[in-house]
Amino acid sequence: MAQVVAAPGGAAGVTVPPARSRAAMTDNAARWWVLVTVIFGVFVSILDSTIVNTAIPKIEAVYGAGLHQGSYYYNVRLMWV
Repeated sequence: MAQVVAAPGGAAGVTVPPARSRAAMTDNAARWWVLVTVIFGVFVSILDSTIVNTAIPKIEAVYGAGLHQGSYYYNVRLMWV
């Protein structure tokens, strides 16, 4: 609930919103940091998968591996990350 405070010099009152507790602000800020961290982690995971998918043909060529070994490498890498 808002409070009405008398202004200096007897002017009309000023409405002041209720103060929020420091714990409530800290809790809200912590939720945003958790959200940002999760979004960043998902982005890095997608970026890593894209890089590995792009590199699989080169890895197969360098090591003389077939499609089966390349997909095996991709699956092991995906489970590791």
